[in-house]
Amino acid sequence: MSDAIGYLAIAFIVSTFLSGLCYYALLFAFAKKLKESNAEIWSLSRRAAKPFETDLMTAYRVLTSSDPGLGLTAGTSEAKLARATKRQLYISMAMFMVILAVGLYVSVDK
Repeated sequence: MSDAIGYLAIAFIVSTFLSGLCYYALLFAFAKKLKESNAEIWSLSRRAAKPFETDLMTAYRVLTSSDPGLGLTAGTSEAKLARATKRQLYISMAMFMVILAVGLYVSVDK
């Protein structure tokens, strides 16, 4: 029984890692799509960028922006990709928080 729980924990940790990788792949695809399709939004956000800010950081800023000038039109492929990227971020964060909570419980339970 304890072997099965150990294997399940390892599988959950590996799936959390893969979920994080999927998030970064989606964020990279979102940045690429934004550069190609919405050059005006991309150039606006790059002008406001800090020195040495990467494309992924800029894409994340556009993704989480509440500025109406950086908003994406609903129903476009960029908006759908943005929703999928946000969803993957929330899934990855939730899985990571579960790992932290279980690790805290195990360390306190001993």
